[in-house]
Amino acid sequence: MINGGDDVINNSPFLLHSKVCENNLNEVVRLLKITFYRDNIDLRDLHGYPASHYAIHFGYKEILQILLQNGADPTKKSLAGWSCMQEALGRCDKELVAIILHATKLKIHNEFKKRIPNLLSALNNIPDFEMDLKWEFKSWVPLVSRFCPYDNYKIYKRGSSFRVNTTITGIEGITFKRGELSFIFNGEQQKLYSVDFGKKQYAELSLAKATDAKAVEEEEVDILLSVKNINRVKLLQDQIVFSPSKSWFGNEKFERIGDNHGWNAKIYNVSGIDLKIMSRKNRLANGNGKEKDKDKEKDKEICDYETNTTTTTTTTTTTTTSSNEITPTSSTDIHHHFQRRKDLKIRESSMKSKIMTKDYFAVPQNFDLKYHIDNIDKSKIKETGLLCEGESVSVKSKNFEGTIWISDEFPRKITDLLPIFEVLTPTNKLFSRLNEFVSLKFPSDGFPVKLDFPVVPTITATVTFQNYVEREDIKPDLFEVPRDFVKKKRLTN
Repeated sequence: MINGGDDVINNSPFLLHSKVCENNLNEVVRLLKITFYRDNIDLRDLHGYPASHYAIHFGYKEILQILLQNGADPTKKSLAGWSCMQEALGRCDKELVAIILHATKLKIHNEFKKRIPNLLSALNNIPDFEMDLKWEFKSWVPLVSRFCPYDNYKIYKRGSSFRVNTTITGIEGITFKRGELSFIFNGEQQKLYSVDFGKKQYAELSLAKATDAKAVEEEEVDILLSVKNINRVKLLQDQIVFSPSKSWFGNEKFERIGDNHGWNAKIYNVSGIDLKIMSRKNRLANGNGKEKDKDKEKDKEICDYETNTTTTTTTTTTTTTSSNEITPTSSTDIHHHFQRRKDLKIRESSMKSKIMTKDYFAVPQNFDLKYHIDNIDKSKIKETGLLCEGESVSVKSKNFEGTIWISDEFPRKITDLLPIFEVLTPTNKLFSRLNEFVSLKFPSDGFPVKLDFPVVPTITATVTFQNYVEREDIKPDLFEVPRDFVKKKRLTN
């Protein structure tokens, strides 16, 4: 909504941004009483940044809290692609990271509650079933493919409840996390659980209660701050093209996919799959020589953390040794790496002199705010982010080609399963990437029974839907947490 008078719209639409940068709390509070600034609190300026990013960049915690209390989105990204969390990590400010982490959890919790009615409706409108989701991983990096594991997700649906069993709980770089894990959504309780059968522990996902927040989140903050390089991987969908796969004779190709004779599927080649990889590095970070090399091995990706805060049960950091074996990394090394990193000093802005110039927030003559709001996402602004001292940004792109098998014979539509994938997306990177691809606009209305897509820049996955069986005898206790399991307050990747 644009409301506040022509003078605001035409002359000072970014006044809130300016007052945030001046650390003028009274003016920020005053402006947020004006309809225009309150309703457009996440408005990105001509440089592509919302006001909250400037508060984070300069470390103005009180102003950030005021913005969040007035509806600022803690997961809002700049046009450069960085989230609030990533900007806070770039500053290496523990308090800021804690504020954003807690606000993000609250948002995810509230969004989960909003999704429940649609999820319940979708589940109740389809028959009870069980199905397998086969995952096979490969890499273009020499010798890496032979170490990539596979997994078979088992999906059960009964009434308004579902359950997904998996043994791969996550992936970081070329490292796979193993575990005996189930995600259980109990429709009667309207709760989502992560259940670790190996450790006999469980946690209720999407919770973000204020009680015990400090104790629950303190270690998560330290883990996040232990990361030296902040990486983000973005799937660029604008150039994706589907074209029918053809034989040497020009005939379109078909294949039966799945067990028990499967489903006849038309094969499409997929081109234009681009992953954009951005990395923020800090040359002032502690460590040198061999220690820096060790740091590189242990750095984790902080990829769009706002979609990954309600995560799975704690698992030991691992390295692959064969296609089906994974061994733990030394906990002593991890502890040393973590302890040394979390003592880094707060990094100040390297852009203050530029941002505080008189004309930084000025708008050109004949500025059209509505056009700006409608088209900012298409803008060609070349900003790398609000960088702190010692930070630099590198940008790389990786192009992939894949294949997708679409069948008109599969008994369900992909829209029937999307609510399940959307709820599971925050739980780990694999669900998130799968949801991105099955949500694409396909060349036909059939079901994508098999598809290739990149998970991370070095690893692609082939996912096959198979063994779909509609059943009326699925036991209700599959959707309950075992009574002797211990509840955990904090879960982390």
